[in-house]
Amino acid sequence: MRTWNRKIAMNLRKTTVVIFLFSVLNVMLLSAAVQPVKIGVLANRGRFECMQRWAPTAIYLSRAIEGYKFTIIPLLFDEVEPAVSDHTLDFVLANPSIYVDLEIRYGAGRIATLKNLRSGKPFTEFGGVIFYKAGRKDIKSLEDLKEKSFMAVNENSLGGWQAAWLKFKKDGIDPYKDFKSLQFAGTHDEVIDAVREGRADAGAVRTDALERMAAAGKINLKDFETFPHLNHKKTELFPFLHSTDLYPEWPFARIGFTTDSLVQKVAIALLKMPASSPAATAAKCVGWSVPLSYQPVRECMKTLKIGPFRHYGEVTVWGFILQNKILAISAAAVLLIILGFLMWVIRLNKRVHLAKKKIEKELHERKLLEIQLSQAQKLESIGQLAAGIAHEINTPSQFINDNLTFLKTAFEDLGDVLMSFKETKQNYQKGLNVEEDIKKIEETIESADLEFLEEEVPQALDQSLQGVDRIRKIVKAMKEFSHPSNNEKTLSDINRAIENTVIVSANEWKYVAELKTELDETLPMLPCYVDEFNQVVLNMIVNASHAIGDVVGDSGEKGLITVKTKKNGSDAEIRICDTGAGIPKDIQHRIFDPFFTTKEVGKGTGQGLAISYDVIVNKHSGSLKVESEPGQGTTFIIRLPLDEEKKEQET
Repeated sequence: MRTWNRKIAMNLRKTTVVIFLFSVLNVMLLSAAVQPVKIGVLANRGRFECMQRWAPTAIYLSRAIEGYKFTIIPLLFDEVEPAVSDHTLDFVLANPSIYVDLEIRYGAGRIATLKNLRSGKPFTEFGGVIFYKAGRKDIKSLEDLKEKSFMAVNENSLGGWQAAWLKFKKDGIDPYKDFKSLQFAGTHDEVIDAVREGRADAGAVRTDALERMAAAGKINLKDFETFPHLNHKKTELFPFLHSTDLYPEWPFARIGFTTDSLVQKVAIALLKMPASSPAATAAKCVGWSVPLSYQPVRECMKTLKIGPFRHYGEVTVWGFILQNKILAISAAAVLLIILGFLMWVIRLNKRVHLAKKKIEKELHERKLLEIQLSQAQKLESIGQLAAGIAHEINTPSQFINDNLTFLKTAFEDLGDVLMSFKETKQNYQKGLNVEEDIKKIEETIESADLEFLEEEVPQALDQSLQGVDRIRKIVKAMKEFSHPSNNEKTLSDINRAIENTVIVSANEWKYVAELKTELDETLPMLPCYVDEFNQVVLNMIVNASHAIGDVVGDSGEKGLITVKTKKNGSDAEIRICDTGAGIPKDIQHRIFDPFFTTKEVGKGTGQGLAISYDVIVNKHSGSLKVESEPGQGTTFIIRLPLDEEKKEQET
């Protein structure tokens, strides 16, 4: 019995071991049955859109090729090469210039070329388009782009930069030297938006980018002008706006270590992809063609000397040495012995001297630039107010002119009366009968309407004096508003500064709002740059009037702007309130950022509040805050220290 039990126990243990080993082997076999395959894809419009466009292709390949699971890895321009060099990818899908670079450096090989679907037709070529905002009279040719700001997608983007660069080079233009500025936005959409919004004078994107955004309702093609490529032999067959030569579309490429069997399966699956498949629809293509020749891309890169052709055609020192070894070694030895140490010392001293001069120059230029920017902002505001001030002065000038014209006529009538009296006096002294003369005097007095003149002439004089006083106040306010601080703080009456600013800005607010001031007369004078403080108050009042104008529109109603001052502890507090639409909570923290604005394009630059913040916080050691409720209005709160030295010590 015991022997029997021992046999049963031994059999159970053997069975358990067999089951365990079988389970482990089964798991290993299952895991080995599905091999992961990573496809790196250039995310030239962002990672999210990249996944949306190409994830269905990975699903299609996973279903078409048994035993493999394909995954899309979205990569930005500067991430493609590191991913390939780290051997983290099996395949790569990128623009042709990146592919040529990977082909030469890492042995990548094309297995298929994308057939892009645009306007219902397949295209296996693309290029670049150089464009600018419509209506620019200063841009008619590529030559006009010199000294202009230019924006492209990325230095590694063929359609979004390199094709355009080649065209510039052929026309004798060096973008890196001749343009005022050259920036790279990262995506095609951002370049188009930058040109439309005026952040760049012109730009370059790949063909069909403008048409694609227009079809999506994001832009209007009529808002842009392009430089056409009229001489290209395929212009009539290529319906999209383009300025450059055309190049083969994106290649699907293998990485050097990917097995031939897998490459063959992927190539067959791509070439068999139906045009109506979800993968083709998501990728906006009609499938794939046999790989095209990318020699035109190579020639482009050679001409530009980029990527693996950076030193193409150059005779290097090492090459010269290899060809002329004895001569090179002899010359090097002589130069090293005679001039080596001396040249090293001279060069080092020269570099130190130049570096010192450069730093001094940059510091000087930076100071000048800060002064110029501050004055430019002020002059810009004065220029915007010029028409309004002219109107304010024109109104009293007009009624002064009318009153003077009336006074001239009145004095002519009085002259007739005086002449009649003079003639009557002369006749009376001669002993003549003056009854007729007296009647003539009465007629002249009646004609002149002396009672009317006696009542109206003093009023005309008073009105003229009031008009002259009004003009005097406007001119005085404008003079004090624009008076420079000479880079020194002076004790200033900020109440008076606010009153002057209200006067010069009247034409900005009087049609949409009433402006009320509640100024604390006991507020002491405080040290400040009064002209820059005026600029801050002006920015606030103009912003308030614009905010109210957006609310009242053409209804004829008026909002209210209130400017208050008071002493708050050791600070002077200025509150500028309006009854505009208010600022949404989610963007209140950004309103002081440079170039951020909620106004319509062309109405605001986004610099006013940023400059105001710099003036109050950095230059005056004060604070600038905002309180706003959407639909109720906005209040800006400025606090300036009455005694800046004391506040700095406390800090």
